[in-house]
Amino acid sequence: MTAWIARAVSLLLLLAGAEAGAVDVVLLLDRSGSMKKSDPNRHSLAAANLVAALLDGNDRLAVATFAER
Repeated sequence: MTAWIARAVSLLLLLAGAEAGAVDVVLLLDRSGSMKKSDPNRHSLAAANLVAALLDGNDRLAVATFAER
């Protein structure tokens, strides 16, 4: 299992175990050129979409990206 999958699963388990209150989630996505090698099928984007789909109307989601330039 790659490291990012493990992180995504950890986050999903954290969200599943959250109390009834709202949660705040910040996703930081790497858009640098190295991702073409380490995530050529863009599984990280699919994982981000899954996290967003699991949130409800009371939760808040922020997405930030970074690249080499």
